[in-house]
Amino acid sequence: DEFVVLLAGDIVDGELIFPAQGYQAEGDVFKQMKIAYKIIWDGLTRLADAFGSIKVYCVPGNHGRSSKLHSQMSNWDNALYFGLQLASSLQNEHNIAVYTPHQMWMDFKVRNWNVHTRHIGVTQATTAGPGRKVQNWMDQHNADLFFFGHYHNTDMFSNGYRRIFKNG
Repeated sequence: DEFVVLLAGDIVDGELIFPAQGYQAEGDVFKQMKIAYKIIWDGLTRLADAFGSIKVYCVPGNHGRSSKLHSQMSNWDNALYFGLQLASSLQNEHNIAVYTPHQMWMDFKVRNWNVHTRHIGVTQATTAGPGRKVQNWMDQHNADLFFFGHYHNTDMFSNGYRRIFKNG
């Protein structure tokens, strides 16, 4: 009855996180924002046509920060997400709801599953140290499912009955 989309950050690349970052990006932040908005909104409207109700949950990445001197929430990914949220509230013909973050992680429910998502998780959740860190996050957030991005490969782990998804 609904389709859930997770946006896990690093969509827009900032300009002051590491030296020469602005020169390595495919265009400045404004150009990236325009392109990302169009691609994501077009995709969401096509999903809404096919599935009806779309829920989008968002967390910011580390590349979109305005600089290391500013809050992690001062992030271009968040600016993109708030634009998508505004569009979803103004365009009534689509049943799209966009939920924006208030911190660097988000908790929500999908059917009877408690979900925790954040941008940076752990490289490998099956080894002792990282596995314990994931278990602590899941315990703190009462999560059955844990999704994260950041790393450039996909993987899936189990922690008892709980599942961990590394998006890549």
